Amino acid sequence: MEFDLLLFDAVTGHTGAVLGLIFLYLPLIEKWSVIDDEFDEDCYQFIMLNVVRQIPAFRF
Repeated sequence: MEFDLLLFDAVTGHTGAVLGLIFLYLPLIEKWSVIDDEFDEDCYQFIMLNVVRQIPAFRF
């Protein structure tokens, strides 16, 4: 699926598309969740929660 269609579906509430976006960006999210060379589960959950919350607000 092309990125713009995946993003549109995610913004309109399609659960599979939201999961697809998360899977696509998971390596970056995991990278951002490392603090002082250790994986921080709280940081990971905070990022994931905010990503999922902000997807519907995305405008393109």
